[in-house]
Amino acid sequence: MPKLVRTGSLVWLWVCLYVLMHSSFGLAETPGRLEPDARFGGTYRRALANNPATLDPAFVSDIYSRTVVTQISKGLVQFDAHLNPIPAIAEFWEASRDGRIWTFTLRQGVQFHHGREVTAQDFVYSFTRLLSPKAVGPVIDFLRRIQGADEFIEGKSAIVQGLKAIDRYTLQLALKQPFAPSLTVLGLANAAVVPQEEVERLGDHFAQAPVGAGPFKLVRWEPGKEIVLEAHERSYEGRPFLDTVVFKIGGTFEQTFSQFIAGNLDEAINPNVKT
Repeated sequence: MPKLVRTGSLVWLWVCLYVLMHSSFGLAETPGRLEPDARFGGTYRRALANNPATLDPAFVSDIYSRTVVTQISKGLVQFDAHLNPIPAIAEFWEASRDGRIWTFTLRQGVQFHHGREVTAQDFVYSFTRLLSPKAVGPVIDFLRRIQGADEFIEGKSAIVQGLKAIDRYTLQLALKQPFAPSLTVLGLANAAVVPQEEVERLGDHFAQAPVGAGPFKLVRWEPGKEIVLEAHERSYEGRPFLDTVVFKIGGTFEQTFSQFIAGNLDEAINPNVKT
């Protein structure tokens, strides 16, 4: 791995932690690339040592929340196996010559779990919401670089001037100064899009019953017991091969490994192996 420099160390630390947990379970490949024995169905069961603090992307700060949220939510970009930003809900993007104006063109037809199409205005809402005092993570530091962000935070403006939905599928970010890791930060879990109507309808309960645009949607969360996700049939990446993902909450490494040996989990860390 290349040597990290001081100015980007925080961003890259978050990226590395994020990518380790980012891969979506069992996503279907694009037509024409399916393996001959590929088939849909089944449940994947894995351990989760503790309850997530939240499942609202804006407030994710712990590893347990991030592990689940990355299955439920999606943002503009994501990462490949080499940590390179690649398209997610944004089909493509371009930056101005001076690196201050970023324009993202969204895929058409991407749906939230409750059936509504994702639009550029949803990202305007989601990013503006991240500038609230309660939000956490490196995305806030990036968003404060957008023109008009400080005025919004200080209550001098009702909108963020440099954050605009040009049309239904075009989002524009105007930065005060160029910022090299822009795409990297926008790939983090906190930058996922959320539907305004569901956030406002559910209020604080949105943290326990999130609606996203990821490959899996939440079925139920029983604190201290399990979190159950099911395939999002209309995921823009293709319906996941798996029907269900179950996170079994709690237990030591020894206990979860015993459950794995007994056939009750599909993955576990062997506590007897020294790394």
